[in-house]
Amino acid sequence: MGSSGAADYYVGLLSAAAIHGASHQAPMVFQVVTPARLRYRTIGRTRLQFIQRADAAERPRIRHTVPTGRIWISSPEVTVFDLVEAPERAAGLSNIATIIGDLLHDDKLDPAALADVAAFYPTVVAQRAGHLIDFMSNEENLPINTDPLHTALMQDRFRYLSPGSGTGERDNRWRLIVNIEVEHDL
Repeated sequence: MGSSGAADYYVGLLSAAAIHGASHQAPMVFQVVTPARLRYRTIGRTRLQFIQRADAAERPRIRHTVPTGRIWISSPEVTVFDLVEAPERAAGLSNIATIIGDLLHDDKLDPAALADVAAFYPTVVAQRAGHLIDFMSNEENLPINTDPLHTALMQDRFRYLSPGSGTGERDNRWRLIVNIEVEHDL
């Protein structure tokens, strides 16, 4: 990805998860988050999918060296929030839970950074991310302190874990109705 002045993009979602070593499958497309509205493109055998986010350049990202130069990729915390925000671009919440588990195994999620990143997303995205992080932390016996993220939210309204409706158990900590069963691959 060449730069035309300011680098206002980052490699995100499943592509970033793969770069962070947290993807069990190779993504079918190379996902790039940018403030511009761009169409899918194919370069050689690589299919590019552009996801428009007005604040892409403000979200925490890191430089990553590739054989052809350096690119911006989302931080592990932004990767989680982006995936939770767009589960349809990430093979669903169960796949996202698996990715979160991998990031936890590799100790790549920072509690303070999770709280900071939450400011870039709707509250419900942070609630869902917090629930999935706690779920995988418990499933894999990998403790992480999500209190900073929880404190940053202070949410009173219950929302659904999976967008839509349905019934399920209530997660009082994250104020979510767990209306789907999450089945990770770890």
